[in-house]
Amino acid sequence: MKQPVIRSYLYVPGSNQHMLEKAMSTDADALILDLEDAVAPNRKVEARHNVAQVLQIQPVKPLFVRINAINSGLAMDDIAEVAGPWLTGLRLPKTEKPEEVHLVAEQLDRLGCQAGIQCVIESAIGVERAYEIASAHPRITTLGVGEADLAADLGISTEDGFAYIRSRIVVAARAAGLAPPVQSVYTNIRD
Repeated sequence: MKQPVIRSYLYVPGSNQHMLEKAMSTDADALILDLEDAVAPNRKVEARHNVAQVLQIQPVKPLFVRINAINSGLAMDDIAEVAGPWLTGLRLPKTEKPEEVHLVAEQLDRLGCQAGIQCVIESAIGVERAYEIASAHPRITTLGVGEADLAADLGISTEDGFAYIRSRIVVAARAAGLAPPVQSVYTNIRD
């Protein structure tokens, strides 16, 4: 399930209808409609519904959805509502083992959705299993590093602390025949 390389992604909170509409006209190559960290716990169902509505119309750019983590109890409902013909891919946060990827792929298969899976590595165990994860299923298109959560897990705060991790993810992705990794989110929203 190879896809063209995308230079820029824009995260958009699924709970903000105005931002969802505005994001389509930005210069970002692709959008990541977020159901996870950018959405307050009491707005998860609303966000899921908003994102599903956006995915009802053929988009002008690739649309990805960052679902909630497998262990959140929300992921399968997220997938069930957003899977469809206009979904380019799912971003699977906090990926730690191949079995999580298989659960997501099986759910997409049941729903008849062809979307790819982008695995986001956000823990030490995820980094250790990077190649296992990258090669776990043909639906996987890319890996990425969730640096904020990974920094918290590792107890690091400097840019230098990520050099090894980024390199490890690049090597794992290449060894598995995947597209280059997606860089972590840029959190300075005022820049």
